[in-house]
Amino acid sequence: MDVTWYRERIAGTWGDGDPLVLAFAGDGSPIVADLDGELRYLSTHIVRPRRVRMSDLKKFVTVRGPPQVLALSAHPADYAVQRLRKPPA
Repeated sequence: MDVTWYRERIAGTWGDGDPLVLAFAGDGSPIVADLDGELRYLSTHIVRPRRVRMSDLKKFVTVRGPPQVLALSAHPADYAVQRLRKPPA
């Protein structure tokens, strides 16, 4: 499965003030954001974002299914931009 399309959809949106994220279904309401070229993962179960690679993104899609592409403000977990800006764990 090629996950490049998902990465391309969210790339370059960080400076928009309300960036696009990949929203996955399931426990923890996880998201993946592209913060200036660095993929970051966040869920309700963790305090600080984690860096992820394309191989991790592929695994997320395989395990959780295809994500929705949403504006961060539209995500039901109400994540704040500031949480994604924190240095990764």
